[in-house]
Amino acid sequence: MTNGIIKSLQCQQKKRHNHSKSLAGRRDKGISSLIGIIFFLLIFTLALTYVFFWSQNTSNYADTVQTNINYQQQRAAEMLQVTTTSQGLGLSTINVTNPTPNVIIITQVWNSSHAMVWSGSDPIASFAYIILPSLVSSDGNLEVITSNGNVFYSTLQTPSGYWDVSFWAANQNNIILLGNTTWTELSFSRVYGNATTWGNQSYQTFGFNATTYIQPTINTTAITIYIGLISPNQSANNATILLENSTYAYPTYYYNGSPALFPNVNPSSRYFLQINYVDNATTVYPQTITVTIVGADFD
Repeated sequence: MTNGIIKSLQCQQKKRHNHSKSLAGRRDKGISSLIGIIFFLLIFTLALTYVFFWSQNTSNYADTVQTNINYQQQRAAEMLQVTTTSQGLGLSTINVTNPTPNVIIITQVWNSSHAMVWSGSDPIASFAYIILPSLVSSDGNLEVITSNGNVFYSTLQTPSGYWDVSFWAANQNNIILLGNTTWTELSFSRVYGNATTWGNQSYQTFGFNATTYIQPTINTTAITIYIGLISPNQSANNATILLENSTYAYPTYYYNGSPALFPNVNPSSRYFLQINYVDNATTVYPQTITVTIVGADFD
């Protein structure tokens, strides 16, 4: 009987031991499963983060590529026609024409001596042109740079003719030569300030003397010259005009507000033209003097 009791106790103890092992195994399996889920979530989160940043980088790259493509297309679409007209005394005027339907922005102009002679932000609308200020250039060759980095080179245009102009001022005791220049337009407009402001002295008169050579246009029998002041609106009564060729000199014309008519010109002849304008200090300033010549062109 004693042996039976011992065996029964041993069996119950064994069952309790096996039950404890079973519970421990289930606890280990639960912890392992939780750890596995945590690792899975970490890996999944990392994968999502990678996909997100990869998508962002891909999108940014695509935007950068598209921006670069647009920039290259804009550069390729730019076209400017650039010409330089010599004004004498080392000065050149640059004419820039935009023949495209797009607005082009000029930012810099360089001369052939590798010196920047103009900078800014000057847009040229489609099918339009601008004339930039007179630029220092020894040979008239200039480079025009746009906001897109394109470089356009100018070609030098030599005018068919020009006015040789000298400016002067005077008072009762002194006459002073203010300077010399050339004008490349046969008909022109120029703005002047107060004659009394030249230098440190008070001048009563101010004027200019302009000379050139002209030739009547085909089928022309007369040359007409108009001289006027736009502001104030009045005629330039203080101007004289001289016109002559190798065989005949017209009488000096004292401009009185009416058009100066020179009849019976020879279309095959070359004429020397001189306009002398004298202004006095009683004139209202600033003023714009205009000269219009009909029936002739530079020779």
